[in-house]
Amino acid sequence: MVGAQRRCAGKEGGGIRLMVALRGEQRGNGRYAEWRVLIGVRRPLVPTGVHGDGHGAPIRHTLLQQQIGSGVASPCPYIGRYLGRGTASPLLTRSTFESRSCAMIEHNGPSERSPFLIITPNPAIDRILVVPALQIGKAQRVQESRIAAGGKGLNAGRAMKALGVTASILAPLGGFTGQQVTHLARREGLALSDVPIGDETRVCTLVVDLTTQHVTVLNEIGPQLTDAEWAAFRQAILDHPATWHLFCGSFPPGIEPSTLATLIRALRVQGKRVLIDTSGATLAMAITAQPDVVKVNGEELGGLLGDPINDEHTACQAAIRLHREGIGQVIVTLGADGAIGVNRTTVVKATPPAVPVQNPVGCGDSFFAGLAIALERGQPLATALRLATACGAADAQTLAPGHIDDATVNALAERVHLRYW
Repeated sequence: MVGAQRRCAGKEGGGIRLMVALRGEQRGNGRYAEWRVLIGVRRPLVPTGVHGDGHGAPIRHTLLQQQIGSGVASPCPYIGRYLGRGTASPLLTRSTFESRSCAMIEHNGPSERSPFLIITPNPAIDRILVVPALQIGKAQRVQESRIAAGGKGLNAGRAMKALGVTASILAPLGGFTGQQVTHLARREGLALSDVPIGDETRVCTLVVDLTTQHVTVLNEIGPQLTDAEWAAFRQAILDHPATWHLFCGSFPPGIEPSTLATLIRALRVQGKRVLIDTSGATLAMAITAQPDVVKVNGEELGGLLGDPINDEHTACQAAIRLHREGIGQVIVTLGADGAIGVNRTTVVKATPPAVPVQNPVGCGDSFFAGLAIALERGQPLATALRLATACGAADAQTLAPGHIDDATVNALAERVHLRYW
């Protein structure tokens, strides 16, 4: 089918107008098909989110999204645009596309809520300092500095926003730095909700050396939450209506490693989907609760299993081993070498194209954002891995974590190489 187009009628009364333009052809013996899909969508304004004003008082705010009646529309980014190819594990055939084309992006009208809650237990102010040549022990001038609401969850939320997806973000925040995180996130249009705490939110400093291209990261440990503060944060997680919960980054000091596992079990009882990107003892305990998706880098997984991961073969075997312990989908990231994904039906490696690296910090967060978006949309693991890998590669080319753009992601996604086992 070449040059075919399908149109999905919009709902009456200010609902959603969705147009799908399909161009492509089925190749080979019917075991796979390659399509190019361009989707245009208009969205209503969605009121959501609560955050503090720095003094513990909640403030309602409205997310800035496209409104149907305004005549403003933007093309949907990568999701659905490039659906990939595969032979050992077909990603999409003509029949599956025909049955799915009008439902690839689903919106529920003016009462729509984001399907994602990004949980950031240990947020930060990220301060990026760029120096011509870092000299330890000497006074130097900084060539450029940037400041942003930071922590892995905020980076992931920023990347989702760049791809046209709004996610709710929840974090415990306190002190002047906590107020600054709220202000900076609000200025970016991120849907951040905070649970007030008494201690000061941490600051993380990234020093970028332009001569060596090395990035030195100085992470403060973070504030210690009281029992009451943690109980309030935990309850906010459990009460949130989102169906996909993403746990990103470290937990505050003093929180038992088993805490995340307990939360995962409670969310699974509620029928929620849980994706985790953490490390250390917290990760080890979380795996026992069998979250839906575990994203982990090769070094962390090797330490967890007690076997070093030094190539794609050992990474693949480790991912399969973790999957057999009851994890629905396991993703092992290998830096510039790409990532390996394993689920019940697929074992696949995604390799990114070579790109100029400006700052690798935050690549994993953008990767996690792209992965979650694709999986929530019902895309196969290989397609999700393609998008995630493109997001990570796009992030590597930026100075500030999470500041990707859909045009770069789209271009890189077409150059990601997939290989099946």
